[in-house]
Amino acid sequence: MVSMSDAWGWENQRMVSFHSMAIRFLVVFSLLNVAFGGRQALSSEEVHWNSVFPDTPMPKALKNLLPPPPTGTSKKFKGVDAPVNPFIIYENVGGNKKSKGVDALVNPFIISENGDRNKESKGVNAPVNPFIIYENVGRNKKSKGVNAPVNPFIIYENGDRNKESKGVNAPVNPFIIYENVDRNKESKGVNAPVNPFIIYENDGRNKKSKGVNAPVNPFIIYENVGINKKSKGVNAPVNPFIIYENGDRNKESKGVDAPVNPFIIYENDGKNKESKGVNAPVNPFIIYEKQSTDNKNSVGRKHGQAAMNETIYFFQEDLRPGKIVNLPLLAKPRDFTPFLPRQLAHSIPFSTDKLPEILNHFSFGSESLQADAVKQTIKGCERQAMRGEQMFCATSFDSLVDSSVSKLGRNVQLVANELGKETNDPMFSIGRGIQNMGEEELVCHKMTYPYAVFLCHSIEGTVVYKVPLVGIHGTKANAIAICHKDTSAWSPNHPAFFILNVKPGTVPICHFVVRDTLVWENFSISIDFPSLSKTSMAAAYLVLGVFIASLTITGAIKPIGVCDGRVADNLPSAADVVGLYASNGIGKMRLYDPDQATLQALGGTDIELILGVANGDLQSLATPTAANVWVQNNILAFSPAVKFLYIAVGNEIKPTDPEAQFVLPAMQNINDALVSAQLGDQIKVSTSVEPSLLGQSFPPSSGSFSETSSPYITPIIAFLANTGAPILVNVYPYYPYISNPQDVRLDYALFSAPGPVVQDGALSYQNLFDAILDAFYSALETAGGANVGIVVSETGWPSSGNPAATVENAVTYYQNTINHVMNGTPKRPGQPIETYLFAMFDEDQKDGAETERHFGLFSPDMQPKYIYDLIVRVIPQENFIPMDFQSVSKTLMAVTYLVLGVFTASLTLTGAIKPIGVCDGRVADNLPPAPDVVGLYTSNGIGKMRLYDPDLATLQALGGTGIELILGVANGDLQSLATPTAANAWVQNNILAFSPAVKFLYIAVGNEVKPTEPDAQFVLPAMQNVYNALVAAELGGQIKVTTSVDTGLIGQSFPPSSGSFSETSSPYITPIIAFLANTGAPILVNVYPYYPYIGNPQDIRLDYALFTAPGPVVQDGALSYQNLFDAILDAFYSALETAGGSNVEIVVSETGWPSFGNPASTVENAATYYQNLINHVVNGTPKRPGQPIETYLFAMFDENQKGGTETELHFGLFTPDQQPKYNLIFS
Repeated sequence: MVSMSDAWGWENQRMVSFHSMAIRFLVVFSLLNVAFGGRQALSSEEVHWNSVFPDTPMPKALKNLLPPPPTGTSKKFKGVDAPVNPFIIYENVGGNKKSKGVDALVNPFIISENGDRNKESKGVNAPVNPFIIYENVGRNKKSKGVNAPVNPFIIYENGDRNKESKGVNAPVNPFIIYENVDRNKESKGVNAPVNPFIIYENDGRNKKSKGVNAPVNPFIIYENVGINKKSKGVNAPVNPFIIYENGDRNKESKGVDAPVNPFIIYENDGKNKESKGVNAPVNPFIIYEKQSTDNKNSVGRKHGQAAMNETIYFFQEDLRPGKIVNLPLLAKPRDFTPFLPRQLAHSIPFSTDKLPEILNHFSFGSESLQADAVKQTIKGCERQAMRGEQMFCATSFDSLVDSSVSKLGRNVQLVANELGKETNDPMFSIGRGIQNMGEEELVCHKMTYPYAVFLCHSIEGTVVYKVPLVGIHGTKANAIAICHKDTSAWSPNHPAFFILNVKPGTVPICHFVVRDTLVWENFSISIDFPSLSKTSMAAAYLVLGVFIASLTITGAIKPIGVCDGRVADNLPSAADVVGLYASNGIGKMRLYDPDQATLQALGGTDIELILGVANGDLQSLATPTAANVWVQNNILAFSPAVKFLYIAVGNEIKPTDPEAQFVLPAMQNINDALVSAQLGDQIKVSTSVEPSLLGQSFPPSSGSFSETSSPYITPIIAFLANTGAPILVNVYPYYPYISNPQDVRLDYALFSAPGPVVQDGALSYQNLFDAILDAFYSALETAGGANVGIVVSETGWPSSGNPAATVENAVTYYQNTINHVMNGTPKRPGQPIETYLFAMFDEDQKDGAETERHFGLFSPDMQPKYIYDLIVRVIPQENFIPMDFQSVSKTLMAVTYLVLGVFTASLTLTGAIKPIGVCDGRVADNLPPAPDVVGLYTSNGIGKMRLYDPDLATLQALGGTGIELILGVANGDLQSLATPTAANAWVQNNILAFSPAVKFLYIAVGNEVKPTEPDAQFVLPAMQNVYNALVAAELGGQIKVTTSVDTGLIGQSFPPSSGSFSETSSPYITPIIAFLANTGAPILVNVYPYYPYIGNPQDIRLDYALFTAPGPVVQDGALSYQNLFDAILDAFYSALETAGGSNVEIVVSETGWPSFGNPASTVENAATYYQNLINHVVNGTPKRPGQPIETYLFAMFDENQKGGTETELHFGLFTPDQQPKYNLIFS
C-alpha cells in the first residue's frame, strides 16, 4: 500500500526467519510466568487494551497475533521420529522440559535444573546453547578448544575458532566476512563454499558471471545470456523472486529441472510447495510434521491442473462476486513473532543511525539476511510519507493501540483477514456481500523484525472493503481489500503499474492485505444524497435519528436494526435489499421467515439476524424431527456465513390462538437442535410478543401479566431464564395514543414532552416507550423472569392513514427513539435497549387499517422517504418540522449538539466528524479546581481540550478520561527549549510522565508569537527539538508538534483566493510551514470574526460575522462566501499554498465571541455565534468543502484576571460555579 516500496517489499520480506529470536523472547516470557506462578488471567496486552477500551473485549483480530502460551506435549506427535517443535514444552519422554537423561533431547532455550544439562554445564558431551554465556573451560564463550561447537553468532578472539579463522577444518559461518585464503569473501577456490549473498569479484563467481557452472545469486538481476532475468533456457538457473514471462521457467513452472522457488505454490510433480516427495526441496518456512521432507499440511493437486498467477494488484471493477483470486499470502501460517513490553521495546534502539548497535544487540552479522531485513524495516519506518499519507511505526502493543486511537479516536473497529479454518490452498472465489468499510482507515502491516513491529499508515482516497471468500475446497474466509482511488503520488516504477499495464493516477488500484495485517476503521455512515456531502450526512443522520445508521456508539451500544417486512408485490430483490442494509450501515435485520434468497444474500455481510419461524409452521416444529430438519435447512446450511442472533419462534401469538400450545414445544425442539449442532450458546431461541399480554400496565412498577396470558407466558419465561435468551417485545406507543388521545398526550408518545408526565414512586416517565417497557419488566419479575432481558423486536410510527399518522410525527418518533434507546429506562437506566425499527419498506399488500401499509423507512425504489438538510430540520414535502431536544439525555446531546450548535459537546460523530473542543483558559482567581474542570468537560461530553501550559494538576486529572489534548509551550519557555537538552527534559516531564493515560494530540509551541517579537527566533528550533524528543520516544507519529498563530500574519486576505503572508511574517512563517509539511502536522490558527467586525462595522456586516447572512455576501470567482469565518480560513489556506504548504491542514485552535464589554458583545450575539459555528464546521469551507474543521471554542470560563479590554474577560461558556452561560433552545 502507499509508496510501499512495493508489494513484495512488505509482503515477501517475511521470508526472513526470526524464529530463533522469537523463541528467545517467548521462552523468557514463559519462564517468567512460571517463576511468578504461571500465566496470568489476562496478558499484559489484554490489560492495556482494557485500560483504553474498558467496555470492549479485545478483538479477535488482535488476539490472533498474540503468541499462544506454551502447552503440553507436541500437538501431533510423541513418537521417536517426531521432530521437536521448539515452541512446545514437552511433558515427558526424552523431550521433557526438565529432562536430565543422557539421551533426552535438550531444549536449548530451557534452563535445566542440574547435571551436565545445567545452563552452565562444562561437560564435554553437553549440548551447547548458542545463546548462553558459559563460565569456563572449552564451553566458554571465548572457547578455542578443538571440539567445542562453534556458535555462528559469537565473535571469537583467536585460533581456528577466530572469526577470521582460516583453518581447513573450521566450520564456515556463511554470515562472516573472512580475511584471506579460500575462506576469503572473495575466494575463487573450487572448494570454497559460496555465500549466495556475497558479490564476488571474478573467475566465474562474478556477479555478472555467465559461465555454465557459476553459482547464481538468486537476488541478482543478470544482464545477458541464459541467465537473463527473463531467461527461458533449459539450463539457466531460475531466480525464485522473478516473475517469468512464459515457458517452464514461468513463476508457476512445473518443469523437472526447474529450481523450486520456496515461496511459490506449485501444483504437483514434486515441486508443489506442499510436496511430500523425498526429493522435493523443503520450504524452510513450513513446519513439517514428520521427517525433513514431509510437509506439514500438503494439499497438492494433480499435475496438469491449470495454475493461476498470484493476485497481487487488480482493478476495482474486478472486486465482484464470482471472481477467482489466488491469495497465498492469505493462506500462509500466522506470524507469532511476539510483542515486547513498551519499556523493553523503548530501551532497544530503532533507527538507521543506531543500526550497528541494533545488529550487535541481536548478534546479527552485518552482511546477514537478518541484518538486511532489519535495515529494510527501519528504512520503511523512516521513509518520507507520500502526499496525503500519514504514517508511524509501533514497536510495542501499547504503542500500536495508543497511536491508532490517537489517529482515529475510540469510536473504531478493528478488522483483519479471517479464515474459517487453516488452509494451504490459496485459490478462492469472491462471494456476495462485499462491504464498504469506509474511507477513514489506518492499515497496520506487520514487518519482519526480531520482535513485533507494525508500520501503520493512512492515505487519502483509500477505501477498505471486507470481502467474503470461498475456497475451492469449501474454506470460508473474510479478506480485507484496499482500493486506492488516487495513485498519482506513487512512483512510476511501482510494480502495480507494470502488472496492470496502467499509468499513475489513471484508475483505482486494489490489493488484498497479508494475513497478519490489521485495519482500524471509524464507524461511519456512508449515505450519499445529491444535495449533501457524505461527511455532512454522517453527522446529520446520527443527530436526526435517521434509521440509516448502525449507531454503534462508543462500543457499548448495541446497533439499531430494521425489520425486513416483505408483504408487498413491488419490493426490490433480496440481494438489493441486503445491499441497501449494508450500504447504509444497518447492522441488524429481523426476517420473519427463512426466505432463502435473503439468507443467501446475507452470507458474508456480518449483518446480525433475528430469523422468524412463521406462525403457520409452529405445529409441525412441535415435533423434534421437523425442528431438526428446519434447523438443518435454514440455520446450518447458512452458518457461519450468516450471523444468526435470535430465532423468533412465532410472532405476536395470543394465548387464545390455536397455535399458542405449540410455541413452547417448538422453542424447546429448535433449541435442542441448535445445542446438538453446538450452536446453543451462540444462537438464542425466543418468541416475539406484544404488550397486550399485560393485564396491568399502570403504573409501570405494578406491571403484571393478565390471568389469560399468565399460564401461556410463564413457562416460556422459565425457558428463557434457563437458556439465557431475551424475550422479544413489539412496542408501539402509537397504538395506545390513537386509542386514547384524551388521556395519552402526543408529546408523551413522541418522546417530546418537556418534562415528566408520569411519576411512579421515585421513577419519572417522560415518554410512553419507557413506561411500556418498564411495565413489561415488572411483569417479568413477578413471573420469575427478573434476569430475562427485553429486545424491542418492532417499533415504529406510520406516516399516513390517520390524523396522527403524519410524516412529521413519524420522523419525530424515529429520530427520538434512536436518540433515546442508548439510555435505558428509568427502571433499568444505563442499559442500552436493542431495538428494531419497523419496517424497511411500505408494504402495499398488508391487511388491516390503512396505516399498516405506511410504516416503511424506504420507498420500493430504495429511496429514503424522508429528506434531510443540515439546518436542523426535516423537510417532508416542503414542510418545516421544528424539533424539541429538551428530553434528550446528556450522552445523546454529545451527538445532538453538533447540529444544534450547543457548545457542550464532544461531537465524536462516527469518525468522519472531528470533535469540537474547548480551550481551558485559566487567567482567573475564582475558577474550580482542575479535577472539577476536567469533570465538567467529561460530564458535558467535551472530547477535546486546549491547555496553554503543562499545568500538573490538570494533566493528572486528565489521566484516563480519554479527552484529547492540545498542550501548549508557554512563550516564556521558548528560548530554553531551543536547546535539545531542555526540550528533552520538557518532553520527559510533561509528556512521557503522563502518556498514555493522557491522550496528547498536538503540542502548540508558542501562542500568537509575532514575527517581530524576540521570541520569534526560538519558535522553530523549539518545535524541532520537541519533535526530535518525541521521535526518540517513538511518539513522533502519534503527537504532532506545531504552533498557534493569529490571522495577523496575513498581508492580503481579500479576496480569499488572494490570501498571502505579509513581507514581515513570510520569513518567519515559511520555514515553520515547511516543517509542518514534512512532519504531517497541522497549523493551529486562532480565528475571531468578532475582531474584524468591531474594527470595521461600516464595511463588515454583523450577520456576515455571525453566520446569519441570508445569502452570499462575498463572491470570489466561483466561490461564494456567506460568513466571515470561512473567508478568513480560505484566505489562510491560500497563503499556505503560496508558501509551499498546500498539504498543511488548519486546526482552529481558538474562536469565540464575548458576551460583554462592547455594543456587539452581547449574550444574544455570543449564543448565536457559538450555535451557528458548531452547526457550520462539519461542512468545511468553500475552498475545501466537505472537510470538517477541527475547532476549539474559547473559552471554558470567563477569566477575571485577563489583561486588555473588558471584552477579554467575557469569552467564557461557563460561569465559575460551573453553570452554562447560555441556554440555547431552538424553535
